[in-house]
Order: sequence, then C-alpha cells, then structure tokens
Amino acid sequence: MDKLGKDRIIIELLDNNNATHHTARSYLQSIKQYTEFTGLNPEELLAAAEADAGLPPRQRKLKSFIIG
Repeated sequence: MDKLGKDRIIIELLDNNNATHHTARSYLQSIKQYTEFTGLNPEELLAAAEADAGLPPRQRKLKSFIIG
C-alpha cells in the first residue's frame, strides 16, 4: 500500500476529503483491492471515471469491470 499512498491522485483524494489516519488506511486498502481487481492504476481509473461522466449508467465502462 506504500506505493498507492505516494500516488499523486490518491494523495489529492485523501487531502480533499480531510481523511483521518483510519479513513486513509481504509481508502488505501479499498483502492488497492479495486486496482488489483480491475488491473488499472489510479490514473487509469480516474481517466475511465471522467470518460464515463455524463453517460447513462448502463453505458459506463467502469460498470463492466464489476459485472464483466
């Protein structure tokens, strides 16, 4: 999780949410599991989420990572 904790996007997320130490650990653990599951790094996840913004839920790409 050290690598994720040093990622620019993750640092920004934690700073913007004023995350406590406990919350930051929970976020990092969840993000680590999700990046391993999807095979995407935080930069790629953010790009996919931004590309999906404004699309109807059924057309969103991130949904395909979860349901296949």
